[in-house]
Amino acid sequence: MIQKFLETNYTLIEKLKENVSLIYDKKNRRLCIMKNIRADSIELYKNLKKLKNPYIPQIYHIFEDFIIEEHIAGKNLSEILDCGEILSDEKIFSILRQLCQCLKILHKNKIIHRDIKPSNLILTNDEIIKLIDFGIARQMKENIFSDTEWLGTRGYAPPEQYGFSQTDCRSDIYAVGATLQLFQPKSSRLQKIIRKATNFNPDERFQSVDEILFELQGKNNFLGSLKNLFRKNFDEQNLEEILHEKLLSFKIILPDVEDYYFRKKNYSLAKRLNYPDDYQYIYDDEKSAFIAGALSFDEHIFSKMDEYIKKVWAMYEKRQLKNFCTYEIAKENFYHKTNREVEKQIAEIFSLFDVKDIPKNLLEFKCVPEFEKIKFDYVEKVREKIESLHSDKGLEAYLDYVETQKTSMRNVPRKYAFHIDKAVDVMFGDILWATEFFTKTSDDLRENIHKIIREHYLKKFREELKNKSEEIKNFLIPILQK
Repeated sequence: MIQKFLETNYTLIEKLKENVSLIYDKKNRRLCIMKNIRADSIELYKNLKKLKNPYIPQIYHIFEDFIIEEHIAGKNLSEILDCGEILSDEKIFSILRQLCQCLKILHKNKIIHRDIKPSNLILTNDEIIKLIDFGIARQMKENIFSDTEWLGTRGYAPPEQYGFSQTDCRSDIYAVGATLQLFQPKSSRLQKIIRKATNFNPDERFQSVDEILFELQGKNNFLGSLKNLFRKNFDEQNLEEILHEKLLSFKIILPDVEDYYFRKKNYSLAKRLNYPDDYQYIYDDEKSAFIAGALSFDEHIFSKMDEYIKKVWAMYEKRQLKNFCTYEIAKENFYHKTNREVEKQIAEIFSLFDVKDIPKNLLEFKCVPEFEKIKFDYVEKVREKIESLHSDKGLEAYLDYVETQKTSMRNVPRKYAFHIDKAVDVMFGDILWATEFFTKTSDDLRENIHKIIREHYLKKFREELKNKSEEIKNFLIPILQK
């Protein structure tokens, strides 16, 4: 019965883990998650299904040993950490506030998650945090002094989760603090909250998420009630703290290998390189035709391999490396994109104040590298990789693809013609493959690009950020002191 229900209503898309699958709901036209659950978790999932909690996946169906729930699109915090993305303190505040709202609903219904960690927290494209995976969650019970099972992820689970006492809402608070401290917030308020949340002794922690929310909404929270605070009691140091958190601490994420990786599927070289594809000579026998084809291929193609590698590399520079070797006003350009990100931070700073008529130049950030283009010459290394494909065969590897065939001509006996097209295609395919392999695995290339950015951009970028910070401060101080 269940199997028929699944086959009728759902299509398997992908098996994500041993007990988790991505499926498609044919009726409602949406992606869902199907996951196995423990038999003793059924009641807990029934309770979760009843809750109106916007920060957890919606549960659609509960069966004996598995559930079907909402698929959450976005990045989990573990992925954000792994890619080196820097979260501003304001974003960390937002995540903490949403997590507390989520846990407030769960704890009110006596549900303890017990496995809060970066990989179980998804940040959606709308900047909404979602808490997933209730596999080891439990209902709080009265008059129980310790958990019957010691579960959780080491590093995030509090001491009591390993048998010191029963887990309660303070256990989840510990895990929240342990997770957010990985993002190294600069705000002294956030650091203070995290220190208290991760205290070894549960009695010394926040006793409920309401206490954290109160701390976040307190009158001294410059992000929570900034406008009123500055209107009534302005301190230049507070403004400098904001500028430091949002602007001076802005970090450029250096490009990863995927950012400059050559993808051969994006390149069609046949027409671009104009290789000879019309060398057809007529011979009386097949052997003569083949020899003529071999000589033609050697003279016109194989002997010019370095030249073709250079042309491929030139295309690569023009299409992909230009993002790091030049400054262009384009959304793909690394430097232009970074400048726009800084402008977003500047706009957010001004949005915290009721200031009108902001000069346009204060909202703009222009840091342009002082170089136009830097040449990369990896012909020798790409050539070595091509030659390694056909160990010691050289030209012979491609002669295998030179074809001869009989051709009929009016009023003359059958003759033989040669065609080198296939051999040319194979050789160019090797050039593309070798270039792709090299850019995917070359530490030298990555280091050269990083060196360009560090030497020609980062120093100037830091100076420009500092100058912009001073401009903003000099503009705001007189206004806010009125």
